[in-house]
Amino acid sequence: MNSNNWIFAIVAFAFVIQSGAALRCWTCTSDRSPECGDPMNITEHHKDFHTRDCEAAANPNSYGYNEKSICKKLVQRENGRLVVRRSCEIPGPEERDITNGPCASHDTTHSHVTVVSCHICNTNLCNSATSMSGSKLFFLSSIIFVASRFMPALRSFSV
Repeated sequence: MNSNNWIFAIVAFAFVIQSGAALRCWTCTSDRSPECGDPMNITEHHKDFHTRDCEAAANPNSYGYNEKSICKKLVQRENGRLVVRRSCEIPGPEERDITNGPCASHDTTHSHVTVVSCHICNTNLCNSATSMSGSKLFFLSSIIFVASRFMPALRSFSV
């Protein structure tokens, strides 16, 4: 493997490893901020005002203070109108093992509110949409690249 391939592999690995920094999530609702709807209108201005450091905002007196925060995207129909809520939350007991997928079922307390969809995730700003993020695409591309470089070498070892 030449030096350029090693450099690329090291950079890809460093990019994939998450630092100890706190989880950041989008925090907004489409009924108050139209740019929060689907598809989300993401600009640096919106990123500055509609994201939050989840651990810094955690309340030490609340349930689940020692739990890792998650990002949540909840789509509800309220009085016939679709409302998207993006938030940073502590997972409930039924959501602790979910890292990226549907939320646990939600019971609504109001007859005029219906849950359309709910998704939780645990990577920075992952609650912006349901599509694959740039970092996940980079990670996938890195794996494919590294595998393509090592597969010929691995095949030569087989008997």
